[in-house]
Amino acid sequence: MDQVAERKFRVLKRLDKEMESLKALQDLGNRSSTTAGGMVTILDSFEHRLAKLETTILPVYQQTGNLQRRHHNIEKTLSALDHVLSFYNAAGETEAIIRSGRPSESRGGVASYLRAMDQLAAACHYFRSHNPQSVELSNVCTLFDAGSEALGREFRDELKKYQRPLNPIVTLDLIALEGDELSEEALSSIELIPAAARDDLALIAAWLDKHSHSDKLTVYAKIRSQTMMQSLQALRDHQRNNSAERGGIRGLASGMPAGLTSLTPSSMVGNSPAPTLRSRLASNKVDFTPKSRSHKLTNMLERRTMQMLQRAKGRSAGLLSTSGTPTSPFSPYSPASPFSAGGSASPSLAATAEETLEDSDVLLYFAQVSAVVRLGALEQRQLEALVPPQRHVSTLETLLREPIDQLAAQGEHVSSCGLKSMQRGDSSAVMCLLTLLRHLNACLPEYERLLQNCHASLLAKYTAIATSMRLNVSFKWCPMTHSAAAGGGNTLFFVQQLQVGEYTSALGCILLEDASLRATASVQVPGPGEQLSFEQCSALLAAYIKRVLSNLGLSIVQRSEAYSDVTLRAVFRLNNYNYLLSTLMSTGLMATLELVESHAKQHYRDQILQQKKLYSQSWSAVLHHLCPAEELPAAQLTAGKIRDRDRQILKDRFSGFNKEIEEMQRVQRSYSIPDRQLRESLKRDNKEYILPKYQTFYDRYSGVPFSRNTEKYVKYTPAEVANLMDKFFDVAA
Repeated sequence: MDQVAERKFRVLKRLDKEMESLKALQDLGNRSSTTAGGMVTILDSFEHRLAKLETTILPVYQQTGNLQRRHHNIEKTLSALDHVLSFYNAAGETEAIIRSGRPSESRGGVASYLRAMDQLAAACHYFRSHNPQSVELSNVCTLFDAGSEALGREFRDELKKYQRPLNPIVTLDLIALEGDELSEEALSSIELIPAAARDDLALIAAWLDKHSHSDKLTVYAKIRSQTMMQSLQALRDHQRNNSAERGGIRGLASGMPAGLTSLTPSSMVGNSPAPTLRSRLASNKVDFTPKSRSHKLTNMLERRTMQMLQRAKGRSAGLLSTSGTPTSPFSPYSPASPFSAGGSASPSLAATAEETLEDSDVLLYFAQVSAVVRLGALEQRQLEALVPPQRHVSTLETLLREPIDQLAAQGEHVSSCGLKSMQRGDSSAVMCLLTLLRHLNACLPEYERLLQNCHASLLAKYTAIATSMRLNVSFKWCPMTHSAAAGGGNTLFFVQQLQVGEYTSALGCILLEDASLRATASVQVPGPGEQLSFEQCSALLAAYIKRVLSNLGLSIVQRSEAYSDVTLRAVFRLNNYNYLLSTLMSTGLMATLELVESHAKQHYRDQILQQKKLYSQSWSAVLHHLCPAEELPAAQLTAGKIRDRDRQILKDRFSGFNKEIEEMQRVQRSYSIPDRQLRESLKRDNKEYILPKYQTFYDRYSGVPFSRNTEKYVKYTPAEVANLMDKFFDVAA
């Protein structure tokens, strides 16, 4: 019972709580409804007021928008009117600036002048488009044309103001730069045109190009080309003057364009950038003392050229006689040194100075080749900063065309003179052309970089120079290749010079054209883009040396036939073969020759031995008396029983020996054996060949009483015969 009552109590208590919660919820609902009704009333009022405001403001807004559009249109119209009025006022506003004739600092300089010209250009365009019949068009166009002409004149005059050749000392310094020394910093240190003037010229050039006046830009290429030509002329004059002070050698007289006057150093002082170049390069420890790189370069070029030519000309005598007479050099009778100069050239072969390749020609052209590409690099660097980019290539082509044409003309002149000199047998001309050919090949990469974007004809002109020289140095006119009349000493000296490593690549290209040389050297023509290796070039040179020596050997045989005496003929050949062998050994030619002819050394030794044997036959008359077919019986000699016939035989044998040995001593004393070792070896061979036989003869018969006056017949002891033999070859020695 108690549990039911307790449970009922809890239920009633919970019911009371729920009733209270329900009543609170009803109160909240009532308040929410009241609030919602108030909000609806407020929103309705707000909506009503917005509608009323819209009705009031919208017309004002629309009116304001219309007013703003009208204001914008008015401003735009006024701006257009101002723009149009500026065209009408352009002539008046710019006339004072344009009529002044040239940009001046007092009127704002080039920049102000160009702004005025831009204003006139815009006015011209406007009137042509909108009012082509107006008077204003004529006015502004006239003024614009006048301004354009003034800018063109200013551009030309400003360029001419700095049209001064580069100091030749600086040019030589520039040529002397090598490797890392030839840097952008080194080039930038040389100012062909001052920076301020260059900036103004760049502005004018850009304006002229923009307004279709590019024809006026061609003056830049022409003026700078003339300046470059003057710099090259100044370099030639400088080298000639220095050469004249050293001895007055002749310079290039042909292939030079007319009208290029000599320039004194005083005329080039104004733009001499030498101190700048020297100061910029001081960090590289380059010597720019009074004996600067330019002086060193000049001295080096002249020294190398003069040494090469003097050595060549000093050895112009040959192994063989040029006159063909028995008293000429290397004749067995010649009392003079076989290395002395031969006969002088005939008057028919004497050439004028213009047809002779002079050492000064080589020196001048050597420097010109380097100067053109280095000065061209300077000009290229300047025009890139001054001329609009789209005009770089055409301007550079025009600028370099005349210098390269001149270089080609000079090269043709040098090559032609070299060919004529070679035709007269001057092998030193070959070395000159090879030196230039090597230098042309060495400079080719620089020319390719300089002309890489230019028309191919420019680079073709340069490569044609090397091609011409290579064709002329075809060795057709070189000594002893096809003619047996040239001097052998000069031939060997010439071939020796070809061994110099710096000529290897140039020689390889030339010798490769000969099919027989290729076959001898076992060298194939390289494919496109391939080059000959050093070993292949050496093999081709060895094949050429073999040909030269073969022709030289043939010439020796032919020339020896001029001597009817077999002994003289043997001495002549012996002299020449010995000279060939000793020269080949001492100059290193033998090592080169053995690349294609491994038995060359033994071949010449065999030839020398053969000629010695032929020479020994000259003793046959002497041996006839020493070694008769029948000897006298020894028993009769010891018993002193000599028949009259035997007495006469001994008298004849001793008399004949005396006569023959004296005649041989008289004749062979004048024979020419220039080589001391060969001379002594022949004397030694003679003694070894004759003295034992004479000793036997002397010991056997000198004590025999075959005559009452024995000393009349037994004139010489073996020692005295040896002394007679020692006098052989003495006069010529």
